[in-house]
Amino acid sequence: MIKSLIKEVLLNIIQEMILKRIKKQLSLSHFRIQFDLGGLQVNFSAYEMSLKSLQVYINGQSRCENELGKLLNASYESQKWAQDVLSFWGDPSKALMNSSLFDFGQFNDCIRYQHESFRGKYCIAKFLAAKVKTNKVNIEDSHPIWISLTKITKDFKSGLCVPSVCKEDELHKIGKDLINQHDVQLGNVQCYAPCTFTRIDYVFMSILLTLTLLVLFATFCESFLRKSKKNSNTFLSSFSIITNFKELVTVNKDPAIIRCIDGIKVLTAVWVIIGHRNYFISDLFGDNTNMPNRNLWESTINNFMTRYVRAVDTFLACSAILTVQTFFKLLDR
Repeated sequence: MIKSLIKEVLLNIIQEMILKRIKKQLSLSHFRIQFDLGGLQVNFSAYEMSLKSLQVYINGQSRCENELGKLLNASYESQKWAQDVLSFWGDPSKALMNSSLFDFGQFNDCIRYQHESFRGKYCIAKFLAAKVKTNKVNIEDSHPIWISLTKITKDFKSGLCVPSVCKEDELHKIGKDLINQHDVQLGNVQCYAPCTFTRIDYVFMSILLTLTLLVLFATFCESFLRKSKKNSNTFLSSFSIITNFKELVTVNKDPAIIRCIDGIKVLTAVWVIIGHRNYFISDLFGDNTNMPNRNLWESTINNFMTRYVRAVDTFLACSAILTVQTFFKLLDR
């Protein structure tokens, strides 16, 4: 009787302490887990768990840790600015529900955000969730969100909005200590800043702009001279769109020329360009062979594009044929 009464009192105290801590839930739809404390079930979001665990590894020895500490304290107090910052983070639960391997959060909102000494800095962290399978720790003891990730993919990418004073190595050290307790390994942490132009960029932009204006001017002059039936200038004609397009579509009827070579080179060049573009986009998704939704990876046109490496060999072979042909022509002379 006394033991059951003591147990009930302790459970009530624990319940009151926990409910006070999470009395105002973050305005985010995060993945949720449950603890069963002798019949008392308490819900925590994955974000709250991570933020509470993170505070242990912040000792205020650097400006980065001080700013992170302010962010965590403000989030515990449900301050609006902290909730705004956390809303810019990637949400693993939302990504999992959409069968996705990443959630990059809000880049533009993060880098523009300012509150007192806090300045937003956008980073992407890569979590090697599949490593859980090789750990000696029982997988059932791991955080449920990571257990779900191990069933889907090798890694997961998530966007982070952190203080601008934080460096990548500092974030990696803090994050590595935090993630280790969930039996998940943290990969690289890479931060991104808005694109800014340097002096050399402006130089190249000026050159490109000059060439563009020259092409437009040459095209206009040639069109005007043709209408007035006057001879066009040789220098301007070399930059004219009309002249160059005509040269491109004109078929060389010389029997010594392999006519199909140029066409094959054009097709393979386009194939390689589109293939590289497709590769950079698909790389964001990671390894999706075990994903439920495989429509993209089973698509015929997508598989055709991902085989662009064959086009590289074809393009080089065509170039080699033309080079050898030119060399033999010189020998014949």
